[in-house]
Amino acid sequence: MRNFVGLRRLIWLCVWAMVLCPLSADAQAGRAPLPGAVILSNLPTDSCWWYGCTPTAAGMLFGYWENQGIDAYPGSQDNMPSSFPHTSSNPADFTDARGVVAGWANAQSGVSSGLTYGSWTGHYADSLADFLLTQNGASGRADYALMNFGAWDDPRTPEIESRKFDANQVSTFNLGTNLPHYFFDWTYQDYVSEIDAGRPMMLSLDSGIYGHSVLGVGYNNTAGKQDYVLLTAWGPAWGLQEWEWANETATGTGWSVNGGTEATPLISPTPQLSAYFHIDRNMEGWPSSPDGMTVTLGRGNPDSPDWSMNFPVDIWTTTQTDIDLTSQINAFGSNEQNWFLKVTYDHTGDTIMDFQIRYGFDQLVFKSADSPVTIVPGMSAIMYLTTQNPEPVAGDLDHDCDVDIFDWAIFQPNFGSSGMTYDDGDLDGDGDVDIFDWAIFQPNYGTNCGNPIPEPATLILLALGAVAMLKRRK
Repeated sequence: MRNFVGLRRLIWLCVWAMVLCPLSADAQAGRAPLPGAVILSNLPTDSCWWYGCTPTAAGMLFGYWENQGIDAYPGSQDNMPSSFPHTSSNPADFTDARGVVAGWANAQSGVSSGLTYGSWTGHYADSLADFLLTQNGASGRADYALMNFGAWDDPRTPEIESRKFDANQVSTFNLGTNLPHYFFDWTYQDYVSEIDAGRPMMLSLDSGIYGHSVLGVGYNNTAGKQDYVLLTAWGPAWGLQEWEWANETATGTGWSVNGGTEATPLISPTPQLSAYFHIDRNMEGWPSSPDGMTVTLGRGNPDSPDWSMNFPVDIWTTTQTDIDLTSQINAFGSNEQNWFLKVTYDHTGDTIMDFQIRYGFDQLVFKSADSPVTIVPGMSAIMYLTTQNPEPVAGDLDHDCDVDIFDWAIFQPNFGSSGMTYDDGDLDGDGDVDIFDWAIFQPNYGTNCGNPIPEPATLILLALGAVAMLKRRK
């Protein structure tokens, strides 16, 4: 029981940013990094508070990875407010980075609940504040939240925004056995190791009265010190700060670090055939426990599927991306496939489900309509998606739904040869690869299943290669 109570205290630590906000840059100077500090490069700007210090710090964390060249952030981090603290009743303000950190629905839910700022309940999750369960200063398990938000694909936009992230939450307390993605007995030296590995961390602070979240981006351990360098989530007027790990004196608040969360992008090839799905239970009235929920993705009849797989369910939302369906690639090649997403739960409530089947390295998406679904105990909520075999593109010699450099690598060495087939580059069916096949191949270069995706630099190389082919033919 002691471990459970301690863990719940950490998970639901109040981050009373609005109470703390009067202690802003106008009132305190803080302390800039001192000589000897080790600081990560390409840092995001210290964002001003926007509907919670925890989602603001999380936005900076994703902004850091965006600055490293990882497409980690829908939009850009450039339009965060410049004053502190900042709220708004204008929906036009909730765009780009602001909408990523805390969306309009989150803010309005807070207003309707009589809260100082946003609430995650009663609406579809579409911002970090929702995924983090930020409400009246409290936030939930950030590790699951950041992984799910990173994997989430906003159904309101045509772009594919889902990215795989691994995330872990840590605590300085000794609370017994580690949990999945949650580790105890975390130390200052562990934090230093994260920075040395190039990974910033959202840090959870506690003064005994207040709580706060910041982004740790460096450290200073010269002369036996245990200091960390941070972005405060209070705005650029503060800039980089250096505070003591325990009982800091820079602000006079006495913050001590009691935990943190890191999120790292997972870079891996996207399967040729893959799936994505999102189950959103961030609706008012849902129990906080996922006990009894199962999620199944399958093909064919849900009662007797041709193929299916089950997925683990985390605490609030379940988002999976780049699910490898390579084993089903041959079945997908038929004219039509019926896929389903089935959710079974032992509580009644409304949820939102959407899923996609992606073919051709994320280039062609078969997407379901996201819609509310009522789940009844003992019954399953099922969403169906029918995929049509994509129209082939002339020149797609490796049959991956596009005409690209890999097809060119097949076509070019066969130019001028006879006894050829379609897969060798004979696109007009006369048994050889010649200028007439080139006339078919070239206009389709840079398309995927009929959709143009020209790459100018590559087209120049293609033209040079064509000149070389013609010279060789002569």
